[in-house]
Amino acid sequence: MFASDGKRILTASVDLTALWDGDGKLIASLGGHQGVVLSAVFAPDGKRILTASDDNTARLWDGDGRPFATLEGHRGAVVSAVFAPDGKRILTASGDRTARLWDGDGKPLASLEGHQGTVRSAVFAPDGKRLLTASGDRTARLWDSDGRPLATLEGHRGAVVSAVFAPDGKSILTASDDNTARLWRAYPDPQELVIVAKERATRCLTPKQREDLFLPPDPPAWCTVMGKWPYDAATLAAAGAKAPR
Repeated sequence: MFASDGKRILTASVDLTALWDGDGKLIASLGGHQGVVLSAVFAPDGKRILTASDDNTARLWDGDGRPFATLEGHRGAVVSAVFAPDGKRILTASGDRTARLWDGDGKPLASLEGHQGTVRSAVFAPDGKRLLTASGDRTARLWDSDGRPLATLEGHRGAVVSAVFAPDGKSILTASDDNTARLWRAYPDPQELVIVAKERATRCLTPKQREDLFLPPDPPAWCTVMGKWPYDAATLAAAGAKAPR
């Protein structure tokens, strides 16, 4: 792939990852992985490089190909590794049936667990607020920005080999070895998200959680009165607030 300024090229290979100038002259060979390098990408600003390997690790390098950090923790091949649109986080997909979220320096933040097969791809939404994974278990999954599950996209009859967001983030496209591609809404049904919130929150959602769940910014009246689930209908009635349906 090209760097954002078009002046450098990055290649991944069975033997090594290589950095080239815009004319195809070798700048550096990125040695260090103990297995096949399956993907190699530039950070959005071009100042870092990220590689994924079947040696169960991803690696960070500076813009000149010098090693910066090793991302360790996966128990299977790291199939892909990508930067968030702002370059401040990293998402990896692995044969160990998980995806992992890391900060920009390669420190672990969250493990995305739930798939029953190899995670073939993992990507950020264009705004970086949601994550999307595709798996050999015939599903894709949508997660919030902290790696909490939002929705499972079911319907394919074969492994989902890739899943991507539309540029505006409102749609999702999945590709499967069942010989079909499918188009989905990127926003789960609001009522489903309310159910998820009820199950997970023993208190009112924070403003950020409401944003992540695509809910109105102002909390409902029951939340203002009670502050948590379960609400007490009598107390709500005495305060003049209606219970949620």
